[in-house]
Amino acid sequence: MADPKKKVVTVSGLGETRGRVAHAAIYGYRVRLYAKPSLGKAVLRKSGVHRRSEKVLRINEKVAAYKPASKCAGKPWDEFVKCLRKEMKAAVGAGA
Repeated sequence: MADPKKKVVTVSGLGETRGRVAHAAIYGYRVRLYAKPSLGKAVLRKSGVHRRSEKVLRINEKVAAYKPASKCAGKPWDEFVKCLRKEMKAAVGAGA
């Protein structure tokens, strides 16, 4: 097993310390697992990817004000996902 205190050099040449983020390490990259209900599966995103464009921030503000998840609370999972899709489309449009 690798020493968790050693530095790992990624393909980009930037070093990172193992154990700083408690997510899976795959092929030397730190990745995070995200649920993606619109695709019906989970997706992996490299750490360091921050979705902070103006468009994303506007969508986040709309979702925070609309609170679609609380409108679907208490439903079984399949119904919750359907309800959440519907509420997200109502909150931010068809691009959600």
